[in-house]
Amino acid sequence: MPPKVKTEPGTIPASSSRSRKRPADTQTPESSVRKHAKTCYTDMITVLAGAEETPFIIHRINLCQTSGFLQEKCEEDGAEETVHVPAVRAPMFEIYVHWLYRGDIRLSVEVPRGASERRVSERRASETQSSTSTHHLSVEDIDFLLLSELYVAGISLIDQTFKNSVVDEIVMRMERWGTRQVTLSSATSVAFSKPPLHTHDYYNDSTLRGSFKVLKASIPRLTALRVMTPTIKTEPGTETRSRKRPAEQEIPNESAHKQVK
Repeated sequence: MPPKVKTEPGTIPASSSRSRKRPADTQTPESSVRKHAKTCYTDMITVLAGAEETPFIIHRINLCQTSGFLQEKCEEDGAEETVHVPAVRAPMFEIYVHWLYRGDIRLSVEVPRGASERRVSERRASETQSSTSTHHLSVEDIDFLLLSELYVAGISLIDQTFKNSVVDEIVMRMERWGTRQVTLSSATSVAFSKPPLHTHDYYNDSTLRGSFKVLKASIPRLTALRVMTPTIKTEPGTETRSRKRPAEQEIPNESAHKQVK
């Protein structure tokens, strides 16, 4: 009969401790959470934006949320840690990154408090890529140029959620501005360097949900609609074909807006 192993109170025999050893591949919930957190918040990607390839270092989990273009880059086999986005200028991509993390559109140019409207316009205009002079434009016009370019950036990134956020920002600013008109010709010349391949009629777009519902009758809805007409609006995962409005069809209240320059 083998001798009994004497143990101190509160201790476990060595043989017993060996039998209770956890398998090497078993993880506690705590270790699983730590591993997940490490994967989510330490996995970084460098984005080189614009022709100058300005670098932005961003968490992969944030970068690949809503952009179809970036999602494809992140999911490619052997995906690199660097992604090139030449079609989006660095100032626009900076605003996009802020939106990814904070959820709101914030124009990147900061203007000192109390600055004159002319000074504000100059600072805002420095961010646009307009080939024409912008010194005669107001702050609202310059902001609209930036928002127009942001919308086009959303097209390049294949990010419908971001484009809708830009449209909502335009609508909010239109409500703030009242019935004043923005410089549509300048906005479209900034946003598109060459004639668009397609046009899209927002008034007949059944997929448009909520973007313009907050507009009041007194606000020139055509202001936002016309600057966006050279673009294609698509729902995530779908593609919308161009639907031209017949020449004889007139948008409600269009004649009233034609007289406002």
